[in-house]
Amino acid sequence: MTPINIPPASESQLYAPLSISQKEIRLLRIAPYDADDVFSICHCAMFTVSLAHQPQPRYNAFSYEWNYGVDVPEIGKAVMVNGHRIEVTRNLAALLTRFRNITQAVPNSEMFQLPIWIDALCIDQSNSDERSVQVGLMGVIYSRAQATFTYLGEDENGSDYAMPILAEIGSKILQTMKTDDMAWVKPDEQPELWQSDQAEGGGFLNRFWTSAGAIMKRSYWRRAWIVQEILLQNNVIVFCGKNIMHYHQLNAVYYWLRRIQGRPCPPLVNVELWRLLSTKVGWYSMGWNRFVQRRRVTPSKETKGNQDAASKREQHLQWKAWILSTVDQQATDPRDHLYSVLGLVGIGSLQPNYSASVENVFYDFATTSIEVEESLGILSYAGHWELPPPDVDNKTLPMHLFVPSWVPNWDQISKMYNFTWILSGTDQADKGWASIHVPFNGNVAWSVDGKSLISQGISFDIVAQTELCDVDDGSWLSFCHTYMSARGGQPYPDGIPPLQALARFVLRGRKFASNELLERNSDVETTLLSVIPAMLATFYTGNSTSAVAEIKHAQEKFGISTPHGITEKFIGRPLSAVAQELVGALLRLTSRTEELTRSLESDRNFDPLVPDSVNYRNGISSGMREHVAFVTRKGYIGWARKGLQDGDSVCVLAGCPVPLLLREMNDRNINIGPCYVEGLMHGEAAVAVAENTARIGIFHIV
Repeated sequence: MTPINIPPASESQLYAPLSISQKEIRLLRIAPYDADDVFSICHCAMFTVSLAHQPQPRYNAFSYEWNYGVDVPEIGKAVMVNGHRIEVTRNLAALLTRFRNITQAVPNSEMFQLPIWIDALCIDQSNSDERSVQVGLMGVIYSRAQATFTYLGEDENGSDYAMPILAEIGSKILQTMKTDDMAWVKPDEQPELWQSDQAEGGGFLNRFWTSAGAIMKRSYWRRAWIVQEILLQNNVIVFCGKNIMHYHQLNAVYYWLRRIQGRPCPPLVNVELWRLLSTKVGWYSMGWNRFVQRRRVTPSKETKGNQDAASKREQHLQWKAWILSTVDQQATDPRDHLYSVLGLVGIGSLQPNYSASVENVFYDFATTSIEVEESLGILSYAGHWELPPPDVDNKTLPMHLFVPSWVPNWDQISKMYNFTWILSGTDQADKGWASIHVPFNGNVAWSVDGKSLISQGISFDIVAQTELCDVDDGSWLSFCHTYMSARGGQPYPDGIPPLQALARFVLRGRKFASNELLERNSDVETTLLSVIPAMLATFYTGNSTSAVAEIKHAQEKFGISTPHGITEKFIGRPLSAVAQELVGALLRLTSRTEELTRSLESDRNFDPLVPDSVNYRNGISSGMREHVAFVTRKGYIGWARKGLQDGDSVCVLAGCPVPLLLREMNDRNINIGPCYVEGLMHGEAAVAVAENTARIGIFHIV
């Protein structure tokens, strides 16, 4: 074991300035504990190294949660660093104590004898300039470490029982995953994994999977920082209580759970348990959706001097993509919603700035997005919508920030569920703008004036009615019936049958259980094989003992219980006119409808023809609860986040791929947020201008 020399506090300055040009960082060595007191306060020696010199320093980096709530009464809330007493949280004190005791138990292990890097101690948190520079280096720090030690906390909810089993299962999956996903599953030899234990009150429980789920539900997995901390290092070691496992083992279990979704229950496996493991609903309820899956990351190379426009754009788009992919992760400092993934992008012109206010950081990101992308696409994520109340999922109310309504508030976004539910990624509401463009600001149709965004756009329609919908309580069916009645036999504003419009509306323009675009001019078979199962799935409320009976009743109510009714209501043409092209579709549809109802009744998927039918329905239900359906004065239907009002304008701005809801106030506009409007997502607004049914205007968004 390497001797630890700790200078007295009087002879050392704890945080001496670091050289930026030499890329200096601080590292720690932890001194052995005194005698047999394994819970004694940790003493550390801190020293400086350079990442710019060869040979590179060898060290390990820690990934942990600063404020994890488990109380460890034996451990104090302070550590000694170079003789200075530093107050820390119990979780960090527990981490240091646990690691110190491990290093002392395995004195011949080179890995555990290396110095360590921990952000809370190795960065002067009171110095915003140093913090900005060091956070900018964190991608390098984690990628060059010998290992990243992920600390989940101490034993809780059976984690000491579950961790060794997770490690064993992970190893078995790694050995068999390339040949047979189920080869390691042997229910007769592993009853503790595949049978139900009796819970208190007679409910269902499996001790292992319940304990494993509790590990995944720990708030550590919601930290924004863990994404780069885990992905930038191939050698990640997981600490939880007294147990250690490699991240590859945990990743293998995650991968296996994803692979078995929709598979039938194997013999000798408890059916209820398998339903939990093999459906997305169960997967989410166990917390596995929070897991950071291993994948290859290639940060941009370090750039020196000025970047050309193309490089700057590429790097910014990569940064934005990482921000969006981690949008629901949580951060104590709202600026870290942006800065926590910078290491995944690489070192370049993008540098943290903790001297700037949160509002200015968000504003600068939005204006840079508009500049380098030459579009208003960033507005797809902005708006002043209504927030859901805080819940048990570690999501709290966002910081109250004064950001313009066209600037995304990333802290607010992180508190949302189903944030991208109405954003398909293929929307082109502004398509065709070049053909109707009127010179405004050089080659673009917008400008940023201080905190205001001035843009050309089209006020397409006005919100006339709003409705909260849910498939589970029947309000969605009620909305559909009311809308159909209001149409009075008239087609949807763009000419398709209103029931097809409702089906496309609930699909948000995509094919059933897919992210592929459902084209307006799709053939009859393609259309029917998406719109019919989409509607049938939402006809089942879950409050009936028979999905078949409930769906059949709804089919009769909407007049789609016969082939003639189906073609008339969904296609708008009588059966005789489309008989030839419908033959194949109706044959497949019969099987598909039967499988769909069986799937919904049993809460499981049966047939490849009905991909993820249960997951689809539950996803629709979840999305509806976070959004509001609305009807416009012209009869268009749309989805928006809560907070819109009757009288809000549905607008399409130049350069923005989705329509926005704007509210006029004192000759200015407030962006309420993006919306999905059936029949307005692919250039229809520009066509309306060309046909003189809509006009271009100027919007001042504040």
